[in-house]
Amino acid sequence: MIITWLSELDGQTGFFAEPGDYDGAPYISNLWMDCGPTDRHWDRQAIAAYLVFGRTFGGPVHMPHKFSPAVANAMKVIATPVQLDLQPIEYHAKRLPIGERKLILVRNNPIPERLLDPENQMESYLEVLPSDKASGAIRRINGLTVASNAWLHVSADGLASWYPFIAMACLFAEDLDAGTIVVPDEIDTSTQEWKNLHYLLSTARLGLEIGL
Repeated sequence: MIITWLSELDGQTGFFAEPGDYDGAPYISNLWMDCGPTDRHWDRQAIAAYLVFGRTFGGPVHMPHKFSPAVANAMKVIATPVQLDLQPIEYHAKRLPIGERKLILVRNNPIPERLLDPENQMESYLEVLPSDKASGAIRRINGLTVASNAWLHVSADGLASWYPFIAMACLFAEDLDAGTIVVPDEIDTSTQEWKNLHYLLSTARLGLEIGL
């Protein structure tokens, strides 16, 4: 699988996935948003790509930019028994962003009033609107509202249904000064799936919580 990052000066930005001989075929080959992050760490970018397209990885995987061995090793552990060949790897240590806020994901519901309060310095939000009902983006002091086709990548229930939105949170976390992603849903955190996701995000200095 070859994952590329496509960015327009005025328009859609995101991933495009081109499967190889041993990969599955993604139902949708791209994840796009109506605005892109200003600051995008390559480790978090790689995790975002994995969350969206990882279930179809079968052969060599080439990410858009070099990312750390720690992130690559986490992906390999989670993907077992599938053997992943992930490239390109950055062997020189690079600083990871430090976020101070919790980033609340919002989909299919109004933004909680507390998140719109400019005095709220502990939380930010990422509201993802479906691309068939909205377009464009609005940046506020505490958050971002953006239209995306992320909803087309939802192929399961429970935690997996949040993967494309968590992927977007990984991409925008640095812009929103976030260190922890909060999923507003009732999810069993004792499952191996939750532990795997928590482990993967931790390799890029991102926490994961449930909050209603």
